[in-house]
Amino acid sequence: MTDLNHLSEPARDYFRAVCQQSEGGTAKTISMYDVGDRLGLDREQSSRLAQELMGWELVEIRTLSGGIALTEEGLHLAEQSAGGGEPDGTLRLGTDGEVDGEVRKALETLLDEIRMGMAPLKMTYEQTEMLIIDVKTITVQLLSPHPKSAIVREVLHAIRDLLDQCGAAAPVRRLNAILG
Repeated sequence: MTDLNHLSEPARDYFRAVCQQSEGGTAKTISMYDVGDRLGLDREQSSRLAQELMGWELVEIRTLSGGIALTEEGLHLAEQSAGGGEPDGTLRLGTDGEVDGEVRKALETLLDEIRMGMAPLKMTYEQTEMLIIDVKTITVQLLSPHPKSAIVREVLHAIRDLLDQCGAAAPVRRLNAILG
């Protein structure tokens, strides 16, 4: 599999949630049902989506009670899709001018992943508030017909630093790739 377009839309959302809860690695076992709960899915829907991801070899079953984990293939796809290009960061946010279509899509995906992954992070109220405001700042900037790279870049630096303080390694790596 080369991109997320082969997955159904619910499976893409589920995959992104798995990536967030896995903290960007293959070692952590998470409950397929907990992933589904966060997305408002029942156990049957969660099981069906996890099985779809297993069919693409993006996740593997670890326990009989529904424990799953990312595979190496899943990790590679997560890194590739979050950066909008290869994991080596070939797609980067420019230092000036406007945010273009490809980077805009990568940023929108990353912001969605950050929003979905906020709950398990150990943040103070103030840190949570700052993260929400920063994510909304970028969201508003991306609504503009001419979003400014310099503004988005500065806010992404603030988000990266905050997530780094909270130990969220996966989104920090993706932010570093986009920031260059």
